[in-house]
Amino acid sequence: NAPQSKIFIVGVQIPDSEITARLVALYTGATRNLMTGVAVRESSYRQFALTTLYGVQARWPYESQEDGGSHIGLMQVETTFARAWDWHANTADAVALFQDKLAAAGRLETRIRNDNPGLRELTDVERENMALVLYGPHGSADLSQQYYIPAGSPVDWVVNTANNEEGVRYVNYIRANPR
Repeated sequence: NAPQSKIFIVGVQIPDSEITARLVALYTGATRNLMTGVAVRESSYRQFALTTLYGVQARWPYESQEDGGSHIGLMQVETTFARAWDWHANTADAVALFQDKLAAAGRLETRIRNDNPGLRELTDVERENMALVLYGPHGSADLSQQYYIPAGSPVDWVVNTANNEEGVRYVNYIRANPR
């Protein structure tokens, strides 16, 4: 009769240079290092955080704190086992999610432009800003809650600090903190 043993599998610190190289390789949009800014904002570049779980202080998957861990890892994507423990899955799924947000931003742009004749198309970088709001915690399908809204005469896009200041702040932080 051997005594019961418990083992824990925990994470390791991933070198920043490896994270940066992977994120730049995964996303080939207008802003090559855009996903690095997302990782800085979402997790401070950490897949694993030094914390105590089950009485063991170690590097456990970095979880969202404000809602009990619904999002996880470097890119704070919805929690799954693979996304928690495999940073390659976490980053690949996050970039795929961002691509979905880019498509949604394009559809929102079309709706706004249809409601505002003469409004120019967004640039690729501007469309990324729209998608970043949708990726973050302040995203909404409401046309008045986007990063840009139409204003002025002649009508043009303006940054939407009036209706979604937190979303604008989220995007601006990402843009100011790439790696």
